[in-house]
Amino acid sequence: MLAAVPPVILALIQLGPLGVMWTGISFFAINNIVGNYLEPKLMGKMLGLSAFVVFLSLILWGYIFGAVGMFLSVPLTMMIKIALDTNEKTCAVRHFTWS
Repeated sequence: MLAAVPPVILALIQLGPLGVMWTGISFFAINNIVGNYLEPKLMGKMLGLSAFVVFLSLILWGYIFGAVGMFLSVPLTMMIKIALDTNEKTCAVRHFTWS
C-alpha cells in the first residue's frame, strides 16, 4: 500500500478528488486480486504447493517472523519441502521393488 501513495498524490494534483478515488480503488482491487488469488495460485502450480499450503505458510511464517516471514514464507516452505523430499524416511513418494 505504501507504493500507492505517490500515484494517489499525483492523481490528486492532476485529476482532483474523483481521480484520487478511482486511483485508490484501482490500486486496492488490483493489489487484492494479485496478492490473494493470482500469486498463491501460480506459485502453487510452479512450486508444487497447493494454494492452501501457500496461505498457511504465509500465516505461519508471518506469525513467527512478522513481515519478513511473510516475504520469505514460500522460500522457507520450499526449503522444508526439499529437505523432507530428499530424506528417504520423510519422502512422500516411495519407490518399492517387487522381489
